[in-house]
Amino acid sequence: MLTDHEPIAHDVHVEALTIDGALPPELCGTLYRNGPNPAEGTKPAHRFLGAGRLTTRPLPPCP
Repeated sequence: MLTDHEPIAHDVHVEALTIDGALPPELCGTLYRNGPNPAEGTKPAHRFLGAGRLTTRPLPPCP
């Protein structure tokens, strides 16, 4: 079973989901997330050690 601490070997593209509600208008632009992503086959001593992964998610454009 994968957890949020397991390495991500490749990106997964999914279709857009239907969501009820809306984001606040102040939340716009791009969401950046920086987190650990240890190299496959390695087990760092701590989750802050080793390789990382930067992901982005586009949000609605700013007015």
